Amino acid sequence: MTSSERSCRVCGNQAENQTFHVREMLHGTREEYEYLQCGACGCLQLADLPEDLSQFYPPDYCAYKDYRGRAKNILRRVIDTLYVSASLPREGIATRLMNRLRPPLDYLSWARFTGATQSSRILDVGCGNGKLLIRMSLGGFRTLDGVDPFIREDINVPSVRIRKIGLREYVESQPEKYHLVMLHHAFEHVPDPVETLLDAKQLMDDDGFLLIRIPVADCYSREHYGKNWYSWDAPRHTYLHTMKSMEYLARKTGFVIRKVEHDATFHQLQNSEMYSRNIPGNQHHQAVGDFSRRQIREFKALTRELNSQQRGEQAAFFLQKAEFAETSRRAA
Repeated sequence: MTSSERSCRVCGNQAENQTFHVREMLHGTREEYEYLQCGACGCLQLADLPEDLSQFYPPDYCAYKDYRGRAKNILRRVIDTLYVSASLPREGIATRLMNRLRPPLDYLSWARFTGATQSSRILDVGCGNGKLLIRMSLGGFRTLDGVDPFIREDINVPSVRIRKIGLREYVESQPEKYHLVMLHHAFEHVPDPVETLLDAKQLMDDDGFLLIRIPVADCYSREHYGKNWYSWDAPRHTYLHTMKSMEYLARKTGFVIRKVEHDATFHQLQNSEMYSRNIPGNQHHQAVGDFSRRQIREFKALTRELNSQQRGEQAAFFLQKAEFAETSRRAA
């Protein structure tokens, strides 16, 4: 359905916009929500933003599981710290050997690209109960902060401090600057992406990085599954960006995108397949057994192929302040 009345909240375009009605499927309410697709930048956005987003994040929401017990795993702390120390600033022979014995830690590639070390100040925005931060603390990272307005209470474990607070409030509290500010599957939930980027920018060192990992709308899964695409996650995902809309936002807020890496997982294809069969996300564990080993292998192979073609349904964007990038270019 075309929509000539509503403007894109990202780029302001009105021409050739379309609207879609998408069901809430994570909790299986199947209530429909209207989304606008911009005819210029391609961004999908919730047509009407609710005044109170907290209603969509109940206490049993997946990000609010209690992970504090993991911080007490002394053996894991020793092993991960040695592993991370051997892997930074670059991957060596010891790291490659260890990767054969255990799954690699995903955050190591982010740290290597951004130049983050175990002593760097790192902030995770929209961190939930801090699963990633606690994992990084086990790897020897010592100054890890998080903010999330929807968690139950502040969280403090060794090397990790998480505050029940919004990003704007945190900026106004005048904290120290960070080498790496991260939004892992949080940027698609915010009501105002421009404000979020400008707030994050205020918290960054001049040579720091902003890492944003999000589902992206210009992907195979969205084209293939349509309204049953898993990453709609209506109405929690207020914006589903494209490469073009992210580039527009970066320019508007004084950033340069230094790197984009597609890192979708096969689970997203599997979940879209579930939604197409009218199975909600809260029945995932019961439904997983319906997929054969052959289907899982096919999902994994397709995901690898799509990521390599930059058509996977989620991506990591590495941004730096435009003024720093320009100064560095001139110096070089």
